[in-house]
Amino acid sequence: MQDVTALFIALGSGLLMAAVVWGLWLRGARRKPPHGAIPQMAEVARLGEIFDALPVPAWEESEAGRILRVNAAYAALAGAPPGAPPSVLFPPGGAARRAPAGQPDGPQFDCCSAPLPGGGRVHLALPADAALSAEATLARFMQTLAKTFAHLPTGLAIFDSDRRLALFNPALGDLTGLPPGWLSERPTLVALLDRLRAMRVLPEPKDYQSWRRHLSEVERLAREGHYAEDWALPGGRVLRVTGQPQPGGALAFLMEDITGEVALRRRFRLELSLGQSVLDAMDEGVAVFGADGRLMATNAAYAALWGSDPGALLADLGAADLLTAWSAATGPAPVWARARDFLASPRDRRAWQAEVALAEGGRLCCRFVPLARGATLCAFRRRGGGAVASPAHLPEADLAASEPQRG
Repeated sequence: MQDVTALFIALGSGLLMAAVVWGLWLRGARRKPPHGAIPQMAEVARLGEIFDALPVPAWEESEAGRILRVNAAYAALAGAPPGAPPSVLFPPGGAARRAPAGQPDGPQFDCCSAPLPGGGRVHLALPADAALSAEATLARFMQTLAKTFAHLPTGLAIFDSDRRLALFNPALGDLTGLPPGWLSERPTLVALLDRLRAMRVLPEPKDYQSWRRHLSEVERLAREGHYAEDWALPGGRVLRVTGQPQPGGALAFLMEDITGEVALRRRFRLELSLGQSVLDAMDEGVAVFGADGRLMATNAAYAALWGSDPGALLADLGAADLLTAWSAATGPAPVWARARDFLASPRDRRAWQAEVALAEGGRLCCRFVPLARGATLCAFRRRGGGAVASPAHLPEADLAASEPQRG
């Protein structure tokens, strides 16, 4: 009897356990998500874990600007206890910005955000320490450059890849008259050239369309490193402007006042022209040699006397070439040997003269005069008139087809 009772008790316990298991199974079956939802829920959970594991502060805001969720880095930065409502660390804003965390003197962060499909935004804050250090280093470097270029007489204008003025020195304003305050506003290259044109500090083409084409040509040539031009200003000043490409697509323009150089060059040319005119007004045929024995100038009387103008030759003639030509017209004579020694000794010399018979008849008066800096003047006059036979060995094939190179 006791065995039968134990059997019924064990059977009842088994039936009760089976009922409990059956009930739990039915409850789970009623709550079972639709087909395919389990992987999606796992993916959402995984994304939540990734959001919380980000090493930088991140948070989600509603459309009204209320913080809905923060990650562990945000909570740690805020110092809030677990389970406490999130506090506002960063000022609201949708665009990329730099903001302090918490107090105004707190650590700086570069904040960025993105809209969410269901409304609201997600934000991310990156520490700005490295960026601030780089910006401070760049600012110090720019200050060093500015101090270095501040004392240069050459105007400097550096434009970045967006063609905005990134760096300039005081000489740029002194040469162009552009206000330093306006230059500090970082105008574009086109705006700067337009203002120079309005101030009549720029050579202007005849019409505005060609002027615009000129602006693009300036930028293209400067980008290729070939732009160089002299700007003649209405007041008589001349600026030499050169453009040079820089790393990163930047452009550097250098402006130099060459008014004095141009005036000196013009005066030098005028003096050369005047000196040549004086030589051409002389009755004697004149050839001037430098201290190195190279021919420097001849005059019109020399060309008429000898039938050839070596000053107009492209060939670089020396005293030996002319002495050979002169002796060919007279035959061997002591005067040419003495003249050779005289031309070869630029010091302790005295003027002297001599006459020599010409091979074709008549006599040639020769005069040799020392000049300053070791130069020598050789003057010739023929008695009896007429020209000396042209020396055939001179390089007549090298006669300049352009303007004569006398002087």
